Amino acid sequence: MKTFTLGCFAALFSLSCAVQGSLPADELDRGESDSSTRKISIQLRRPSEKESKASFLVTGLSKKELGELSRAKWDREQWTTLFSIRVDHAQKKEPTLLSPVLGSYRVENQSLIFEPRFPLTAGVQYRATFDSARLHSSQPAAQPIAATFLIPKPHSNPTTKIDHVYPSADVLPENQLKFYILFSAPMS
Repeated sequence: MKTFTLGCFAALFSLSCAVQGSLPADELDRGESDSSTRKISIQLRRPSEKESKASFLVTGLSKKELGELSRAKWDREQWTTLFSIRVDHAQKKEPTLLSPVLGSYRVENQSLIFEPRFPLTAGVQYRATFDSARLHSSQPAAQPIAATFLIPKPHSNPTTKIDHVYPSADVLPENQLKFYILFSAPMS
């Protein structure tokens, strides 16, 4: 009886962990932050039924800073010096500074939001950097806050495979001009 009860408990525990571990598409993912000096954080909001694109959020800004940003008439270069998203090549021996991801900025729901112009690429790691020293109301000695986000690749199985290759002999003549490949599904 104890073995059965312990087995049921283990099954329920693993099921509850699996359910709690999965996030809905509209939940926020928090990146790995390099600086914890302020309560400002950078988050990735994944696409959902309401929104078709992913977006990056900077939360924890004061109302004064948000007001300053909402009234700002900045060009793209000024916005990217404040908050930029770049492809992260930290794993390479010689990291290169790539251009920031193109997109639009807005202030909404107590957050600074960056929405990329094009969808994020699966399997690519992005680095988001927010430099609060660029704000006029911020302390000039404030350190930039950076977070990395990895967009997971969807798992896919090959739909078509090679069934047979003809001729199937181990040794072929030198003047063999034709061979045939038979696929498991149509190739057109």
